[in-house]
Amino acid sequence: MTSPSPSAGQRPRVLSSLAVLLLAGAAVTACTSPSQAPPGPPPAQATSAAGRTAAVYTPDHPLDQEQLKQAAEQLRKRAEARGLPDARVTSTAAALRLSVAGQVSGDRLAALGRRTALDFRPVLAVAAGAAAPEPGSADSTPTGAVPPELAAGFAALSCAGPDTALAAAIDPGAAVAVCGTVTKADPVAMRFALAPAAVRGTDIAKASAAFDSQFGAGWQVTVEFTAQGGKAFADLTGRIAPQPAPANQLAISVDGTVVSHPYVAQAIVGGAAVISGSFTEDEAKDLAAALSSGSLPAHFKAAVSTGTD
Repeated sequence: MTSPSPSAGQRPRVLSSLAVLLLAGAAVTACTSPSQAPPGPPPAQATSAAGRTAAVYTPDHPLDQEQLKQAAEQLRKRAEARGLPDARVTSTAAALRLSVAGQVSGDRLAALGRRTALDFRPVLAVAAGAAAPEPGSADSTPTGAVPPELAAGFAALSCAGPDTALAAAIDPGAAVAVCGTVTKADPVAMRFALAPAAVRGTDIAKASAAFDSQFGAGWQVTVEFTAQGGKAFADLTGRIAPQPAPANQLAISVDGTVVSHPYVAQAIVGGAAVISGSFTEDEAKDLAAALSSGSLPAHFKAAVSTGTD
């Protein structure tokens, strides 16, 4: 259960009946080369004034006032969940400003602005990360069946080169062709054809981070589903368990990038799951805070704030 996720030609690890999901990546990543650090939110520059640290968050696409109001409340909840004291969020016509008491690093504030859209999708096909390295080669041939509507996009998708951009938001109701970087210690870039999302972040009631010293899993995130989400998760895992590989694999993606694709042995019931991998403490706590507050309507880039409170 703790071995790293294999490459496209190998058998993924089992998703146990105890509802334990192993995410093979310490951070939620976009497609990177093995020698490149996983990308994340851009570094934030923050200023401290009158004993407070502040940053301005600008969305990657325009939002209306209702969306900004929603995002402001989510940003405040994320800051509080991360233990940042006296979090205050104000909005302008096109951005949000967060200030907290004390000295806080810019990177820590930047992590709060990541969209963090999580979903669980059945795997349809998987192949090496590079788009058709050599026509007819084993690596260019996907395992599984790529739907006709995804064939062109899947064939052209290249996940092997450096890419520091966050994945664009994808339609949870549509089949998609996306990248994934599996295992942090020795990243393996892969291409995936995925069915529509069967379970989404909105099906999560709450999430928390904790250190697992008993089984040596390190920092992990415990997810509790809503009643509806727990049923959907049990139905999903029960449906794909008897399928031949790779249709018996469950892709777990964040912000449109697959972070793990374990295979499912049987229906998983109980309404909870543990996301574990090579998380640092900050990464686990950031993910738990984001999942508890819900996905933001956009990715927010954090930058300098010059005002005082």
